[in-house]
Amino acid sequence: MNKKGVTVLGIFGALFFVLFASIFLIITTFSLTTIDNVMSADLEVGQVNLGVVHNQTFGLMNRSLIAQMDQISLIILFGILIVMGLVGIGLAQEHPRIFFLVDAFLLVGVFIMADFISGAYETIISNPSLNAVITENLPNQAKFILNLPIWATLTGLLIMVFTYGLSKKIKESQAREGVQDVIGFGE
Repeated sequence: MNKKGVTVLGIFGALFFVLFASIFLIITTFSLTTIDNVMSADLEVGQVNLGVVHNQTFGLMNRSLIAQMDQISLIILFGILIVMGLVGIGLAQEHPRIFFLVDAFLLVGVFIMADFISGAYETIISNPSLNAVITENLPNQAKFILNLPIWATLTGLLIMVFTYGLSKKIKESQAREGVQDVIGFGE
């Protein structure tokens, strides 16, 4: 199986996951905010005030989740970057890298895809009702996604440098141990 450029191609999948995870978090935050606003209304049913009951029970959990949603989104987004790096290093140990230029061209494609995703996210947050939720509850996520072309390119470059350096060290250690044959393809 041809494994050239697999790491950088994995970044494409991660970018789509970033977009869909961000959309899911926006929808979740919007829904929780709407539920909290509706349920907090001062409404008497018999001798029970539903707004007070909501604020003492479900509303506490709801508001704490809304308050932590930005940190949750950053953990997910940076976790994706870390996983991409670990997968790249793991693939470099199993499959030596050959074409740095192919990965460089793929990285240009990653930049274009990240720019497209950033533009799509900008379109999503331009909706007035979603914009209010995002600016109040998810400001760091918005900064991250809007700067996604920079993050994706930097992550891709770092992964490429580390995996090529690691695969070179693996080849050198195998050459010292006599694992490679004369042509250099290994046993």
